[in-house]
Amino acid sequence: MRAVLGLILLTLLQGPLSAEEGGTEIANSLSVETFEEVWETIHESYFDPEFGGLDWEETRTKYLPRAEKAADADALRPVLNEMLLELGQSHFGVIPGSAELEEAALVAAAEEEEEPSEEEASAEEIEDVPSEEESGDEPGDYSGLHLRLLGNEVIISRVDEDSPAAGAGLRAGQTVKRIGDLEVAAFQKRASAAASRSFSKDFFVLQVLGELTGAPDEGETQSIVVRSPGNGAVERRHHYRPIRYPGKMSTSVANMPSVPLRFESRRLPLPQGDVLYLHFNIFLPELMGKLRSSIKQAVEDDLLGLIVDLRGNPGGIGMMANGLAGLLTKKQFSLGQMKMRAGEVNFVAFPQRGAFLGPVVILVDAMSASTSEIFAAGLQEAGRAHVVGRRSMGAALPSFIRDLPNGDRLQHAIADLTTAGGRRVEGRGVIPNDPVPLKPKKRYQGSDPDLEKAMKWLQRQAKRKASSHD
Repeated sequence: MRAVLGLILLTLLQGPLSAEEGGTEIANSLSVETFEEVWETIHESYFDPEFGGLDWEETRTKYLPRAEKAADADALRPVLNEMLLELGQSHFGVIPGSAELEEAALVAAAEEEEEPSEEEASAEEIEDVPSEEESGDEPGDYSGLHLRLLGNEVIISRVDEDSPAAGAGLRAGQTVKRIGDLEVAAFQKRASAAASRSFSKDFFVLQVLGELTGAPDEGETQSIVVRSPGNGAVERRHHYRPIRYPGKMSTSVANMPSVPLRFESRRLPLPQGDVLYLHFNIFLPELMGKLRSSIKQAVEDDLLGLIVDLRGNPGGIGMMANGLAGLLTKKQFSLGQMKMRAGEVNFVAFPQRGAFLGPVVILVDAMSASTSEIFAAGLQEAGRAHVVGRRSMGAALPSFIRDLPNGDRLQHAIADLTTAGGRRVEGRGVIPNDPVPLKPKKRYQGSDPDLEKAMKWLQRQAKRKASSHD
């Protein structure tokens, strides 16, 4: 806004213009300013100083005239995305700011409400909303909902126990139609139409929708309209009051803000013995002690296998992949190499005393990214882990999303990553050994097909081991 006001003042000082001419010049100036910021950002931070043979200076000359003619952000965005595609890389792109996308979806929702559809007319209201006094929890933005995309639909993949969403009756497997006044389909349509082919729009969509599951203002209630599997067109609106996250929060690290920490360690039975199941939501040092002690106990108890659940884990501190991998091997191996403008980083797993050497399964999905992908891809390629689930995000590189002068957002990566075998994870993702499609009906019924597939594989390994000893 300050940039826009500055441009208005500059225009007035330069002399009188007609309203139409002034508006056009201001808009074009903002487009040029935005173009220059995108070009300069890539010029300074792109991981290959040779730009893969692309003449980046010439690229600026090629696209600047089109940027100068762009009257608004909608006109400039295709120009910027076409320029970024010249790099031939994934996760470089420009997308509208989340506020603009939300506003478009709210407008669409308002228009639809003028003539309610049969589905909306038959929607049932569930009004059981505990008061702050009854809940005993401080107001906040935590709902306990976890979302995933399945084609063009947004699915609840998990609901945390004892969370506001669980208390409101929301369940895994349900399809989300509205969040508050926002119509989810309209939001997705707008985001997909506006995003570059190289932008991780799925992550962006789920990140924004996940944030919206919190209340608009602290202490207020939120509503979610969902459709349950096998329930036809019937939609139900659930209400809940988000609270402050009841668990532990991380310590802020560099430019990484404080985030909720979730860790789960439990034993799952097989006919031949128990398996250790570990689930954690982010790679941060504060969880390393729990991971180490759980794995050490698995070794002492001679457990049959280990399942590391990285579904929804967006990554974190990259070098933690080395440490965790070192707890699962007796020989040194490489997880991969990251190339940046300033140098290279090698991810190496060094064997640690008392490592768990039994079979390992890693669960991944479309929201597993960054360090999760480095860890999963490295162990998979080394033959140390069997990967189950759905292809990961393909966003292994450290990247940033920054606001631009015209309100849009730029995503750009600052490194390149290859596995020890020379495979790129960026834009491709970790491909499971055992692919398992997302099955809303199964999730709604309380089962976990990914986990069931992992347990079946571990059982086969246990049987083979027993047979070899006979």
